Amino acid sequence: MFWLTAVRGAMFNRRARKGAELVLDRLSIVPGSVVGDIGSGGGFFAMEFARSVGEAGKVFAVDVDENLLEFVRTRLRSSGVSNVDCVPGDALGNSLPPGSCDLLFMRNVFHHIAEPAVFFRNMRKSLKPKGRFAIIEWKAGTTRFMSRHSSKESAIVDALTEAGLRHIESFSFLESQSFNIFQM
Repeated sequence: MFWLTAVRGAMFNRRARKGAELVLDRLSIVPGSVVGDIGSGGGFFAMEFARSVGEAGKVFAVDVDENLLEFVRTRLRSSGVSNVDCVPGDALGNSLPPGSCDLLFMRNVFHHIAEPAVFFRNMRKSLKPKGRFAIIEWKAGTTRFMSRHSSKESAIVDALTEAGLRHIESFSFLESQSFNIFQM
């Protein structure tokens, strides 16, 4: 079944490339940073973050799907990338050490979270003081196909604000997706 996971991972990575350069630019990741890629899928952004943080930095590729994490591990080994740790995710957001991350990043995952208030309150604990949380999500109502794989931008802002984060920036350059940044 690894071939099926490889197909899914490659598909996720192909989709992630669209607008990625602008996303990375807006995130302004500096060398030495620690980034948590929550719902890392095929690992596209984890690999990009690894380049951005450099050897002095670290990336956590977090996913609830162990098969996708193995796909990412294989890509990391074949690329010689050594500053990414693959971490099994959990539904309550308790995957990363407290105070470990400068940035948490989530792309097209929000709609999968069953208990956003609990999840984001727990994930917030992983942020360092002044840490940021960036969320990209399919916009609700964009297409009928995406109706169950999208979220209202207001629901995202409400959930993270309720978790104790401050909404600091929104971007609209991604077609059919919202992009919001929050801070401790």
